[in-house]
Amino acid sequence: MGTEQKSLVSFLKELMRRRRLLPSQLAAELGISHATVSRWLSGQDLPSVRSCQKLAKYSGIPLTKVLAAAGYLPMVAETK
Repeated sequence: MGTEQKSLVSFLKELMRRRRLLPSQLAAELGISHATVSRWLSGQDLPSVRSCQKLAKYSGIPLTKVLAAAGYLPMVAETK
């Protein structure tokens, strides 16, 4: 599993933990299949840009951070 997948998996697990959601519930909230969320969590697949947009809107995390976690953008260091 590459760095992008680890980052994405961490992001998804943290989102589910904060919202107290099961993978199937997250899938329902995003309007995608449970199998898709399972593939993301196992590192077998990455979300499309459209799915990243849904994740950003749902989580309240900036789209650029979600895209970076999915490997579409280079990770940007936090600036204070």
